Amino acid sequence: MKALIFISFILFPTRILGIELGIGSVHKIGSMAWQNLRHAIDEWNNANAISAGFSLDLITTSDSSATIDERFCDVIQRKVVALIVDDVEEIESLFLLYSMCERFRVPCVLTNGKLLPHDHEFVTNIGLSRGVIGRAASEFVKRLRWNTFLLIYQFPEDLDDIADLLSVWHDEQGRSVVLKVLQLPADSSLYDAFLKYVREKLKQTNIVVHTRDFGIIHTLLAHATLLNMTESRYSYFFTNPDLALLEDFFQDLNRIYRCNITGIQLVQHDPLMKTDLALTIDTVNIIGEALRIQNERGGKIPEANGLLCDANDVWRDGDMFSKKIREVELADAMTGEVVFSPNGQRTNTTLLAITRTNGKFSKVGH
Repeated sequence: MKALIFISFILFPTRILGIELGIGSVHKIGSMAWQNLRHAIDEWNNANAISAGFSLDLITTSDSSATIDERFCDVIQRKVVALIVDDVEEIESLFLLYSMCERFRVPCVLTNGKLLPHDHEFVTNIGLSRGVIGRAASEFVKRLRWNTFLLIYQFPEDLDDIADLLSVWHDEQGRSVVLKVLQLPADSSLYDAFLKYVREKLKQTNIVVHTRDFGIIHTLLAHATLLNMTESRYSYFFTNPDLALLEDFFQDLNRIYRCNITGIQLVQHDPLMKTDLALTIDTVNIIGEALRIQNERGGKIPEANGLLCDANDVWRDGDMFSKKIREVELADAMTGEVVFSPNGQRTNTTLLAITRTNGKFSKVGH
């Protein structure tokens, strides 16, 4: 009898884990977006697969050199319940993905929120919506009570993200603020000349830097240190939400940073991780929770179908599952509380204000 009980115990997980539900990715194998999704799915399966009664499987393109629409068609023909999209190389490709999600009725979840059209039935955004960083940065800059500051940006197309910063004319006390704007040189070998111009011609000591590239912050500060532009009279505000991950950079170099360094942070998990990884983990958890709720409340788990683009197939459960994804709420996600509006926009994003004092970053508000 004991032997029979033992056998049934070891077979039970095998039976419930026989259900695999695909999550698709159009990102190339080995890319950072692909690695983040692979890690997030593995973590979800390790923590939830047995209790949920199903596991998640990463479905990715078989031809990384194919165009974005070819990769999309390749993935959806292999039965997926949703696609997770990080960033893509070209804006045109992103809009094409939006239209294909709609056309084939496949729920797509964005982790970047870039140029997301409103009221899109099949595209849900868990990332930072356009303008959120700019609004948060403008409020924090006003609190700093600078009477003048320089805004440095990397690419012209990024200015739309920080439009609110461009309209900071007064601080919290109503005093006038003078704003100057410069584009960062594309070639890092020109950073020294660029920073000398800031120091000697513009004579700016309050500097806001907007860049999506985490490495730019590291490089720019390294050059600034050599020019004595990290002394106490300088203040920097960085809009990149991964700023706090530079702590090791500050600790490892035998350089003294007396300047005030302030920024924002989306991740609320300890230990810290990169924002794109945290958002991917939250996205997988949202999809997994939507599937679990469907299963536990007596509804059927969405039945994924292989869709052929040439045949103009549509996923019959796509409408239902897209709505279920938006109904999920996470109270304690990697990036804080996650709640969606009916049109698929994240509604309650909280950005923390951080500053580096006494040799380490600390939270000072939100």
